[in-house]
Amino acid sequence: MMESNRRIILACTALFLVIALPLQGTTPKELFQKKLGNVSAEKKLQLIEKELASPDADSDDWKAFLYNLKGTVYSGLGNTGDAVKCYNDALKYNSSIAYVYNNRAIEYKKQRDFDNAFRDYGKAIAINPRFSVAYYNRGLVFYAMGDYPRAIEDYSRAIQFSKGFADAYNNRGVVYHLQREYEKAIEDYTRALEINPSFQRVINNRELAYSQAIDSYSRAIKDNPEDEALYIKRGKAYKARGMFDRAILDFNKAITFNPECSLAYPYRGSTYSEKGDTSRAIKDFNRSIECNPDDYLAFYYRGNLYSDRREYPRAVSDYGKALVLKPDLADAYNNRGVVFANLGKLPRAISDFNMSIRLRPNYAIAYNNRGVAHLKKGFPKKAIRDFNRAVRMDNDYYSAFFNRGNAHKDLKLYGKALRDYTRAIAINPSFSIAYNNRGLVYYYIKDYKNAVRNFTQAIRYDARLAIAYNNRGAVYSRLRRYDSAVRDFRKALALDPNMKSARKNIRLVAQRRQR
Repeated sequence: MMESNRRIILACTALFLVIALPLQGTTPKELFQKKLGNVSAEKKLQLIEKELASPDADSDDWKAFLYNLKGTVYSGLGNTGDAVKCYNDALKYNSSIAYVYNNRAIEYKKQRDFDNAFRDYGKAIAINPRFSVAYYNRGLVFYAMGDYPRAIEDYSRAIQFSKGFADAYNNRGVVYHLQREYEKAIEDYTRALEINPSFQRVINNRELAYSQAIDSYSRAIKDNPEDEALYIKRGKAYKARGMFDRAILDFNKAITFNPECSLAYPYRGSTYSEKGDTSRAIKDFNRSIECNPDDYLAFYYRGNLYSDRREYPRAVSDYGKALVLKPDLADAYNNRGVVFANLGKLPRAISDFNMSIRLRPNYAIAYNNRGVAHLKKGFPKKAIRDFNRAVRMDNDYYSAFFNRGNAHKDLKLYGKALRDYTRAIAINPSFSIAYNNRGLVYYYIKDYKNAVRNFTQAIRYDARLAIAYNNRGAVYSRLRRYDSAVRDFRKALALDPNMKSARKNIRLVAQRRQR
C-alpha cells in the first residue's frame, strides 16, 4: 500500500552567488564579506551604503560587487523589487559578471517572470558556459513550468560541470521519479547520497521510489508473468529495501526462465552476500562471469567476498579485472586499497585511494581510508587532513572521528583526541573500541577514575574485547588494586592467549606485591 502523506521533495532553493569563484587569501572582496559576517540585514545594508559612498569605491568592478551584495540582502528580506534594482545597478557598472545575471534571474523566477529569468540564465551561461549553478537554477524554472525534458537537460549540465552537486542529482532524480522512470531516479538519489549521506530529503525520496517501483513492477508482473526482466527489477527494489528473502524469491523466479545464463545471477549473488551466505554468493558470481566475462560488477562483488574471507590475492585479482572493464569504478579502487593496506602494502594502498578520490572527489570513505594508511605509515598530520575532509563530507562518520582521535593521540594532543572519541561515541554509543581508546587517553593524563569508567564501558559493549581488560588491569595496578588487576589480566589472556602484554603484566604485579 502507498502512503498518501508521502511526497517527492525537490531541492527547490535557488542558489545565489556573491562571487564567481571561491576566493583565496584575503582579497578586498573577501575581507568585506567577512566584515558583514553575521550582522543583521539592516546593518549589512548600512555597511554597504557606507562603502558605496566612500571615496575608495572608485572602480566599476568594486561598485558592481557591492550592488550585487546589496541585492542578495534585499532578496533575503523578500524585497524582490529592490533586489532587481540593485542587480540592474551592478550590471550598469559591469555587464559581464555571470553571477549577477544568475541572481537577477532568481528574482524574476520569484515573480513568475519566466521570460526574463530564462534570458538572464542564458546570459550567465553565455558568459560562463561551465556555470553549473546557472544550469541548476534554470532547471528549477523548467521544472516549475512542467518542462521535464529540458529540466533534466539542465540538471545534467550542472552535474557535468560540478560532479559533486548533490542537489542537482536529487532534482534530476525527482523529475525521473515523476516520469515513473524509477531506476534512473533511484540511481540519481543514490549518487546524491554518496556525496551527502545525511541528505534527508534524498533518503525520503529514494525510499518512496523503491516503494512505488515495487508496486509498479508487481502490477506489471500480473499482466506479464513470464517477463524475466520484471522479476529482476522488483528483486533489486526489494534488495535495496533490505527485504532479502523476497528479493531472492524474485531472482529465483527470473532464473527459471534462463537457468544457464540469467541476468539475475549477479543480483542474487549480491543478495546472498548481504545475508552473509558467502558460498552461495560466490557460486552465483562464478556463474555470472562464465556467462558474461565482461560483467565488471560480478568481479567487483566477488572481490568484496574474497576480501571479507581474507583471500587477498584473489580479491586483488578480481578488483583488477573489474577495473579493466570499468576504469572509473571508484569503489573498486577504494576496496583494493583496503586489501593492499591489510597486506601492509601502504604505498599501493594510498595510490588506489588517490585514484578513488580523483574519480569521486566527495568520497568520504576513501579519504578516511587514505588517512588510516597515512597514520600506519607514521604521518599523523597527513592523516588528520584526510580525516578532516571525511568528517566535513559526513558529519556523522564516527569511524573518521575515531581515527582522527587516534592521530591526535599519537601527536599527544590529548584534549583533541578526547573530543574526537567523545564525538564518535555520541554518534555510535556502543562503539566499544572508542571507549577503550578514550580510556587510554585518560590513563595518559593520569585521570585513572575516568580511565576505569571507559574501559568498563568498552567491556560492557564488547565482553570479548581482551585489550580493554588488559588496559583496565593496568589502571588497577597503578591504583594498587592488585587483585582486580590480576583478574583482568587473566581474563584478557583467556580471551587472547597470545597477548604478551597481559602475561607480562601479571609478572609485574607479582613483583610489585613483593616490594
